[in-house]
Amino acid sequence: MGMDDEAVWDVINSVYCIDGSFDQWDASDEADTKTALELIKQLDAGQMVLDLAMESVWTALRREIVPVFWRAVCIDGSLASSSALLTCCLDALKLLHNSVVVLTPLIKRCEELCSVCNVQYSGCCNTSAERADAASCSSLHEVMMVQLRATLHSQMPAAAAGTLSAIYQVAFRIYSHLHLSHLRVGGDAVGDQGVCGGCLSEGGQCDCLSLSNTFTEINKVTWQVGVAEELCSSVAAARLVAAVRGAVADACALPHDAPRLQPLLKWYAATGVGWLRVVSNPLLPSPTSSHPLYRACHGLLIRTFVNTRVPNLFPIVIDYPESRHAIADLRSCLQVVDVHQHLVASLRASIQNRMLHPGVKTLHVLHAYFSIIKALKALEPRGALLDLVTEPVRTYLRSRKDFVRYIVTSLTDGGGDGGGGGDGGGLGGGGDALELSEDVMDGDAVDDGSAAAGDEEWRQWTPDAVYAQRKTCESRSSDVLSLLVEIYGSADLFICEYRALLADRLLAALDCSKTAVTAETKHLEHIKKRFGTSSTTNNDQ
Repeated sequence: MGMDDEAVWDVINSVYCIDGSFDQWDASDEADTKTALELIKQLDAGQMVLDLAMESVWTALRREIVPVFWRAVCIDGSLASSSALLTCCLDALKLLHNSVVVLTPLIKRCEELCSVCNVQYSGCCNTSAERADAASCSSLHEVMMVQLRATLHSQMPAAAAGTLSAIYQVAFRIYSHLHLSHLRVGGDAVGDQGVCGGCLSEGGQCDCLSLSNTFTEINKVTWQVGVAEELCSSVAAARLVAAVRGAVADACALPHDAPRLQPLLKWYAATGVGWLRVVSNPLLPSPTSSHPLYRACHGLLIRTFVNTRVPNLFPIVIDYPESRHAIADLRSCLQVVDVHQHLVASLRASIQNRMLHPGVKTLHVLHAYFSIIKALKALEPRGALLDLVTEPVRTYLRSRKDFVRYIVTSLTDGGGDGGGGGDGGGLGGGGDALELSEDVMDGDAVDDGSAAAGDEEWRQWTPDAVYAQRKTCESRSSDVLSLLVEIYGSADLFICEYRALLADRLLAALDCSKTAVTAETKHLEHIKKRFGTSSTTNNDQ
C-alpha cells in the first residue's frame, strides 16, 4: 500500500487503541477497521496486535475504571444519609457501566481479528484458575467481564464491605417498611415518633418510594454490568441472614403466652421470597421458595429459634402449662433439626444449678418436677427426653428423707405437715398441698410392666431415638405417680409409709367418728386403685 511503518502503526492504533487513549478513541470508523485488518494480515501480526489491544483494556481497568468506581462508592456509611448512599452507588455503577460500553466496540474488533487472523488470546491468564475461567469463556467479551470482576475484587478497599453492607441495609429497611410492616414479629422499627421507619426521614417527609426506585435501578445496573453475583449477592444474603436472626431474637424475647414460631415462619415466607425478588436479576423469572438461599435461611431460622430457646428452657418447663405454646413451638422445631443432646445437656445443667441444692424445699422440687414431667411429655411423648433430663432429679429426691411422706400425705388428704423432713419445710399452705395432690392423684393405676400389650399396640410401635436410654420394659411410664414410684423401683416403700400414716391417723382420731373412718376408707380405696389390691391387703386388716 506504500505506507511507511509509522503510518501503519497509526492506522492500527486508531482502530485498536493500543496506546490506551480511550477518551480520544473513535469506534465508529469502519473503513479504518478494514484497512487495519488487511495490514495486520499482510504483516502476520494478528497475535501481537491482539495481545497489545487486550493489554490496553486491562490497563484501563486496573488504572482508571476500577479505581474511579471504588472511589465513588466508598463513602462513610455511618455519616452519609440513606439518599446519599444509594445515589453515590448508583452514579458509580452507571459510570462503570458506561466504561464497559466504551470498551465493548474494541472487544468486538478484537473478536473479529481473532476470526480473520485465526489467533486466540490467553495473555491475561497468569494462574491455572484464570486459564480455566478463560477457557470456559466463549468470547473475548466474557474474558473481559472475568477480568473486570477479578480487578474489582483485587482492588476492593477495606471500606467497601462496610459501604455495600450499609447500602443493602438501607434497601432492606425500606423494603420491610413498605411491604412487611403488618408482619413485624418484634418491636417497632421506629424508636422516635415522627421518624420514618424506612428512610429515617424526620418531620413526616418520607422518601421510601424514591429510594426504593433508586435501589431497583442499582440492582438492575449491577446485573447489566455483570458484577451482581460477585459483589452484591453475598451482601444481600448477609442482610437476609441478619434479618432472620434479629426477628428470631425479637420473637423469643416476647412472653411465652402465645405461639411465636408460626408468626415467624409467616414473616419469613413473605420476607425471604420478597427480598430475593428485589435483588434478583430482573431479566430472569422471579425466585420462589425453592431458591437455595431461601431454603438455607429457612433452616437457619429454625436452628436459631431452637438455639435461642434451649438455654432458656428451664423457666419455660417450670411455667408449664402456661408456657404450652413455647413447648409446642419447640416440638415443631425438633422435628426438623436434631438438637436433642444439646437440649438434654443444657436443661440438666440448669436443673442442677437452679433446683437441686439444699436450699430448695422438697415440696418446691416436687412441684418443679411435675411441671418438667408434663412439659417434656408434651415436647417428646415417648419419654426419652424425660428419662435423660430428670435423672438428676430422681437421684436427688431419693436422697430426701421426707420425699415419700410428702407423696403419701398428698395421696390421702393433700395436706398436713408432710412429716417434717430434711429441709425443714412441710407441705405448706392448703393451695400448694391441693395442687400437689391433684398432680399425683391424676391418672390410672401404677403400671408394673406386666400387663399385656394391646392387639394393635405393635402396629404403632416406633424405635426410640438414638439419644434415648435403654429401658428394660417395653414402654415408659406416662403417669406422674408411676414415675415417682420408679424412683425407688417399687411401690412397697410407699405402701409401708402409708400404713404408718394410716395408723397415726386412726390413733389420732380417738373418737373413731364415722366421718373420720369414712374419709380414711375413701383414701384406702384410692390407694388400692393406684397401687393394686394385692399391695394394700395388709392395710385392710
